[in-house]
Amino acid sequence: MFYSESWEEQMSRAPPVTSDPALRQQLARLRAAFIHKRPFCQGTTALSREDGALFYGKGPQEGHCIDLANASSEELQHLAETCDPASFGIQQKDVYDESYRKAGKLDKGDFAINLSPDALGIVDAIRDELLVETVSQREQIRAELYKLNVYGPQSFFKPHVDTPRSELMFGSLVIIFPTPHEGGALILRDNGGDTKGEEADPYSSGTEGDNEAVSNDNGRREWKIDSGALLAQCSAPSIVYVAFFSDVEHEVTPVLFGYRVIITYNLFYVRDPSPATVSTRLVAAEEEGSKRGDSSVVVPPVLSAPEQILRSTLQSLLDNSTFVPEGGNLLFNLHYRYPLPTYRERIMLKTTRQQQL
Repeated sequence: MFYSESWEEQMSRAPPVTSDPALRQQLARLRAAFIHKRPFCQGTTALSREDGALFYGKGPQEGHCIDLANASSEELQHLAETCDPASFGIQQKDVYDESYRKAGKLDKGDFAINLSPDALGIVDAIRDELLVETVSQREQIRAELYKLNVYGPQSFFKPHVDTPRSELMFGSLVIIFPTPHEGGALILRDNGGDTKGEEADPYSSGTEGDNEAVSNDNGRREWKIDSGALLAQCSAPSIVYVAFFSDVEHEVTPVLFGYRVIITYNLFYVRDPSPATVSTRLVAAEEEGSKRGDSSVVVPPVLSAPEQILRSTLQSLLDNSTFVPEGGNLLFNLHYRYPLPTYRERIMLKTTRQQQL
């Protein structure tokens, strides 16, 4: 899939469509309605002894337990030696290449931990900070345990993009434990193309937990999350969590000292979410309709503030006869890459369904 220049970038490069100051002001208001949020969220939270207890082993006679809130170098070395070499996904295939990724891994069947992203409020934070704001209904999402990875000295992972495991998968959650380490920083890069001339990122304020966005040589926004430094600043054992969209390129810089222990979760939308605010509005509208004797009830969606501005401004432009007086095309470019099935996957799915009939 290729990157297409965003609508905002095309608008900024296009010649003025009008000399009318009022119309140009509306166009500027329309551009301002688009929010450039960073493609990830992060934070730190305390780690209790119960949540930091990791049980691992590859057989019934090989069970071990390690307290990740207070692990010794010998215990971490044993954990690293128990791991298998970590692979990575390319075109829906798992590939092992130590020149591209050097790390250890345990599949979810080889370890157990009490830590729960839901119980710690991390899933709620992801929904509120990463996903687009909707007033009518909060997106229902779930975090599915995927793997445990250990990055020892000189371990790394070169730039890559995660392989979506489902059409409902939208991102990844990485939890880094308070094992002493230097290096092993997580670097995230936006796929939004050229950012030269853009305004400063309002979501990178430099406050605690935020990282200043910088532009690399290709003009792409880049963030560096140094988990070792962040954890060293915490007064009590804590974890660092980072959640990002599936199409965000990321890498792990070489670990210089110690062991970087992480657990990764895949993030999914829930296809049939539990009743939320929209259900309450629907019930209220149906009750109001029954009072009027009207059985056909249409509940208009509740729009967020940016969506309201976009809708009202675009409507004003379309109502203005001087705006594109000879007509034109209204284009909607997509900023993110979505995990849609390939042509071959659609054919295989269709064939499987026909065979089941």
